[in-house]
Amino acid sequence: MTVIAPRNVFFCSVEKDESWTQVAAARIDAVIIDLEDEVVPANKDAARHRVAGRIAALDPGIAVFVRSNSVRSPWFAADVPVIAALPRLDAIVVPKVEGAEDLLLAEAAIDAVTDRPVPLIAVLESPPAFIHLENIAAATPRLAGFTMGPFDLSRALGCARDDDAPPVLTARAMALMAARTHGLFVIDGPVARPLQGEARTDAFCRARAMGFDAKIVTGFDDADQVRAIFTPTDDEIALARAIVAAFDGTADDLATLPGGATVDRRNLALALRLLAKAGR
Repeated sequence: MTVIAPRNVFFCSVEKDESWTQVAAARIDAVIIDLEDEVVPANKDAARHRVAGRIAALDPGIAVFVRSNSVRSPWFAADVPVIAALPRLDAIVVPKVEGAEDLLLAEAAIDAVTDRPVPLIAVLESPPAFIHLENIAAATPRLAGFTMGPFDLSRALGCARDDDAPPVLTARAMALMAARTHGLFVIDGPVARPLQGEARTDAFCRARAMGFDAKIVTGFDDADQVRAIFTPTDDEIALARAIVAAFDGTADDLATLPGGATVDRRNLALALRLLAKAGR
């Protein structure tokens, strides 16, 4: 499976013409084209048929993720054939995943209409997702990673709409633990509070310091800044190269770095993703 390694991920409804006219000029690594919350029920069918045109206008270097409706919604069955037939598609984003069965249902629906091994990205945005996180992470080899849904999660928890509200912060850490255990990437959600200036930059930096691979942006003003913050440093690149070199030619689960430190294959998965990101 191709390594998916964005730094910033632009999220937008397929319907927002004014936003899509700017995507070509923005420094975006990946897009999430939304068919779920940002599209009202009456517009679902029309929205599906706009996706291919949106993708055709994108720079070829931008990874394409399409967010379907929930597998438990009345619209999912109609989403899958349209999304799976797209000639350019890097992953399907499955919202409101609360257990392994949601991903297995998505996988079965995709396999019924295409032979393509389309990767899945699970959106973690409700309390049951974190109760069942280990099962979700291990549900299928098709799962490439997670994204966080801080708005829905905050509302479901009844806590402040804030990335750093204690329950939300705990959930973000849990997602990172599960992702790293299973060799998955994890994209942090958009900044949950209306922060501006230095406070907004600090929120991006905290997400990077926590260990997230990328962050979702919903406006172009944030795109360059987030991209720069999540670009690997020279020291990180050097360490990643050393980890890859340590595993070269061996099938062992552990390898030794120069200087004696021991690393495992979870470190290797992270190193390969970091180098892919650096290669952008």
